[in-house]
Amino acid sequence: MRAVRLMLAFAQVVVFASACVHRSTPVEGLCVARTIRSKPFEGSRVVAADLEDLTFEKGTDALWVGDDNSNQIYIVDSETGRYRARLRERDFTAAFPDAKACDNGSADVDCSYTAEFESLAYDRGTRTLYVVNTVNKLKETPAVDKPAIFTLQSPEKGENLKFVEWKALEPGHKYGAIEIVGGDLYVALGAAVYAYDYDQNRFVGAEGEKPEAVWVSEYGGIVGMARQGGSVWVLTQDRMLVQVDWKTRQETARHDLTSIGLKMAKGLAYGRSEFFVVEGNHPNPIYVLQFGTASGWGKATFLGGWPRSCPGP
Repeated sequence: MRAVRLMLAFAQVVVFASACVHRSTPVEGLCVARTIRSKPFEGSRVVAADLEDLTFEKGTDALWVGDDNSNQIYIVDSETGRYRARLRERDFTAAFPDAKACDNGSADVDCSYTAEFESLAYDRGTRTLYVVNTVNKLKETPAVDKPAIFTLQSPEKGENLKFVEWKALEPGHKYGAIEIVGGDLYVALGAAVYAYDYDQNRFVGAEGEKPEAVWVSEYGGIVGMARQGGSVWVLTQDRMLVQVDWKTRQETARHDLTSIGLKMAKGLAYGRSEFFVVEGNHPNPIYVLQFGTASGWGKATFLGGWPRSCPGP
């Protein structure tokens, strides 16, 4: 009799677990496929100082990674993490001598448009890389840094990117993550995303009126944006990775990246069906995340979580 009761109890647990897990409909999650080290980068002695943002260049499978402490941009292989090349601050100032120093009203305090390379985006349609120099101390007088946007472009497929132009951006803002969607530039200021007219060099909105945000984060300031098809994925300071249907501006999914051990979210890129997430803490690695399908009766599946590392083949 006792054996029968135990069997019935076990059957009830199995039915309950099946209802929770939905075996017939696998649960998708994100797992860590690998990490890309930056101190030093694979195959080199180049050591990053403080990685901030990154973007994926389709066609070359390269990651362009911004370092605001060393004022450099590194190019690494997105699959192997191997170092390829880098652009230094002096490369930008050599291409654009007038960006070397800015007028801040003081002859004693240097002012730079190239000291805070933090935000990057790659437009695969025009093969254009955008680099934004941000400003951390907005109210400092005289100014030490001023915001600017730089463009590099490959005139022909397969050719190296060449410096094209630069523009000083509207002062008074802490420019955050940037992304190109449908040929349009979007910029994050704090927890909100705004459309930015690159040709007119101003935020989109009625003349003389404050532009309206096109999307606002519920999970803290925005540190990264990446496009995937009709979606824009947004990474926030609260370590939330949020999928937004860009046509409806509606959130369609979110993932809490504290589950993978991320402590300080800094930047986001998407390419080759993978997410690349910059970790702001020492040793400043780049997490490579993949979608996986939860299956079986593992603890992670039952609890709705996901293991730190992708399961093996």
